[in-house]
Amino acid sequence: MPQRTPAKHRSKLTFMARAGWLLLLIFLVGCSSFGGTKKESSGKSGKGNTLAELLLSSPVKETTPVGGPDTTPVPLPEGCGLQESQAMRPAFSADIFLMENAPCYDIEVTINHSFRSLTGKETVYFTNQGDTPLKSLFFRIYPQANRVYGGKMTVSKAIVNRVEVLPEVAIEEEDGTAVRLPLFEPLEPGRHLIIKLWFEAEIPRDFGGDVKTSSSYGIFNYSDGILTLANWYPILAISDKDGWHLPPVSEEGDAVFSEAALYHVILHTDIGVTPVSTGQQIHKYVTPWGDMVYEMVSGPTRDFMLVLSKDLKVARQDEEGVLVNTYYLPKDAAASANVLNFTVTALRTYQDLFGAYPYRELDVVDVPLNRAAGVEYPGMFLIGRNLYQNEGDPFLEFAVAHETAHQWWYAIVGNDVINAPWLDEALANYSAALYMEKAHGSAGLQQTLDNWEQILNRWKSDHPDEPVAQPLSEFKGREDAYSVIVYVKGALFFHALREKIGDQAFFESLKQYYQAHRYGIAQPADLLQVFETTSGQDLGDLYQEWGVQ
Repeated sequence: MPQRTPAKHRSKLTFMARAGWLLLLIFLVGCSSFGGTKKESSGKSGKGNTLAELLLSSPVKETTPVGGPDTTPVPLPEGCGLQESQAMRPAFSADIFLMENAPCYDIEVTINHSFRSLTGKETVYFTNQGDTPLKSLFFRIYPQANRVYGGKMTVSKAIVNRVEVLPEVAIEEEDGTAVRLPLFEPLEPGRHLIIKLWFEAEIPRDFGGDVKTSSSYGIFNYSDGILTLANWYPILAISDKDGWHLPPVSEEGDAVFSEAALYHVILHTDIGVTPVSTGQQIHKYVTPWGDMVYEMVSGPTRDFMLVLSKDLKVARQDEEGVLVNTYYLPKDAAASANVLNFTVTALRTYQDLFGAYPYRELDVVDVPLNRAAGVEYPGMFLIGRNLYQNEGDPFLEFAVAHETAHQWWYAIVGNDVINAPWLDEALANYSAALYMEKAHGSAGLQQTLDNWEQILNRWKSDHPDEPVAQPLSEFKGREDAYSVIVYVKGALFFHALREKIGDQAFFESLKQYYQAHRYGIAQPADLLQVFETTSGQDLGDLYQEWGVQ
């Protein structure tokens, strides 16, 4: 989420405690801002029977389709994945073949000259990877949400296998962020479709109004000459054995829970605009009518993020085949040099502790944010300008470390950020503590742990204790509780676990977890089981004590 957990596609950092930088907590919004969309999510029972509660607690069931089928076969493209491999480090280019049946997006988008709107067309190659036939497909249009995003997005036209269908807005009473495409005949397991969507969006300026009252994070926004475009295209929702999962966007946690896919994006914009994106830029040219066109691809990623500006500068450093790019406004040059150093150190640390980063690039972008200090997306993350402007603030280092960790825990290893937000957020937060240990020695780790203990103890003095493993719905209207329980208590759980089983078993478990679930969707049991297996210990009592199972 924004400091996304925050989704990536997909995290946010919120300033909860006021008495010192280590009392500042990280809230990551993924892929997003608040949330993520991912596969194999598990539903939770709601406490009421309103539409909002039902949608948050239960997947949407299929409705009866209308129309007649087109029986003409539609072949999938042979080239899907070939260009996308250019975004991978050479040693990981073969990972593209792990995505044989994953969604493949081909998108062309034009940004209005004033940065006020965009129009686009996308083609999605989709295979039913489930065990039951599908009667409909659902896409999410997150900018439509009045929470976190605050823009407008519509799907104006849809074609499924050469036949036009009528897009139907779902959960309209809540936020209108879901679009249903009825299928003319059920899509059997293993069969595929080609979907073409035409869409447009309006982009808010300066967080859509008064920043003191706005719920926008600034992740779909234009301010200070910087255009941030989180979740700017229709993205497939998650379906599993229980149906489609379409929760409205929440003000707590991440919004986007999505499976890994391959992306090919063509961007039309003005000459002089610097685009920063997920993945790799492979081509650019000027059209006869004076527009700039950029062609970009990604390897397996959960989302595709874009930031555009005419003012951004860039500093770069190669770290063993990964090009780290830090984009910044000229007045933030001094802080950006520190950000580059922090990011390279974090990248090196996490590759040693967890496993190799598979992409060619990692981008960090200096952007205006509201109610968030940082937000993670696949292959890139945002850091709020307020941290750059306080160059000596040590929280900047921690924020960068946290967001970098989300490249492992969210971007590559996915999880259900709606029903199990702690799985990536708590682990990313503790990973940042491991960075502090690496960069500043045992004193850096201990200072972080001591301040987390202070935060948790102060919270317990005024509130009943709560388990770490809770869905977002349990934190509705309780952002402070979400921050303390998921980020702080969750991170302290991982330290207690490390002390219990020892460093060798702890870090070996994380390496195995990362390798086994890269580009997939992990469940809490997957992580908890690997610690027991590797350590040879029954950890049930510890898990119960911390409330993670």
